[in-house]
Amino acid sequence: MKRLGTKVSILTLLFVFIFGFNAFCLEPAEAPDKDMWADEIWWDLDNPDHPPMSGDWVKRLLDKIEEKDPEAAQKLGQLHEKDPEAFRGELHKYLMEHGKEIFGQRGGRGRPDGEGPGGGRRGQRMQEMQQKHEEFIEWLKENYPDDANELSVIKEKNPELYMHHLMRKAHKYGPIMKVSKENPELAEVMKENEDLKDQRDEILKNIQTAKPQEQEALKNQLTEIVNKRFDLIIKRKLIQHDRLLKKLESLKKNIENSEGEVEKWKATKQDRVAERVKELLEKTEKFHWD
Repeated sequence: MKRLGTKVSILTLLFVFIFGFNAFCLEPAEAPDKDMWADEIWWDLDNPDHPPMSGDWVKRLLDKIEEKDPEAAQKLGQLHEKDPEAFRGELHKYLMEHGKEIFGQRGGRGRPDGEGPGGGRRGQRMQEMQQKHEEFIEWLKENYPDDANELSVIKEKNPELYMHHLMRKAHKYGPIMKVSKENPELAEVMKENEDLKDQRDEILKNIQTAKPQEQEALKNQLTEIVNKRFDLIIKRKLIQHDRLLKKLESLKKNIENSEGEVEKWKATKQDRVAERVKELLEKTEKFHWD
């Protein structure tokens, strides 16, 4: 049972990191003031004002942890401010150990819907999460083969370390996979943005150890990358704007159709009322032998 529980926890965490915090059924929060350069934001096509991986996502997660473990929430919050990358690793470890007690668990021993690895809702949820896991790996092989090969090698050598690296890949690429199904153009923008961020981080690392005469060239490269990211962010906003306009047009049509239907009903009120009364009376007058 312990090994099964660990597997469920791992797949649950993977599901969350790829497809968003709403998997835990938390209430959506108010949209935070957004920083256009924020690295943590990924762009949800259907809900662009509530990015699940934003700083607000982290805050809501820490608030949830604080309900059961205030000390751990405080330590994780401080680590998030100092070192976001280390925070992800510690958060992963913490949820692996305490995820069930923080978020609860449906099914379980002694309950029909929780018995056995394939029993009821629990088994169904496991299968769904395993399917999403496999889907993510296949997508990674197609779009980022080097990362997929890296994961494959780690999995053979150290399964526990594999899960840690898998979470990091899912956090980085999962949102792109999700968006690519609905809007390939936006997915390409997100891919290019991730590549630029990797280049940015590498340059920043090199600047720290570079000689003074080399730093100027590196700063120029950094400026070029930031320029490109700015253009990508504008392009992403325009794509979202176009999508919202299409949604607005669809809503307008629905409103017009609804208004027309209401006016039609109002014009035929007396006939409809008489017809309905007749239907009701005929139903009550019928004699049922069976």
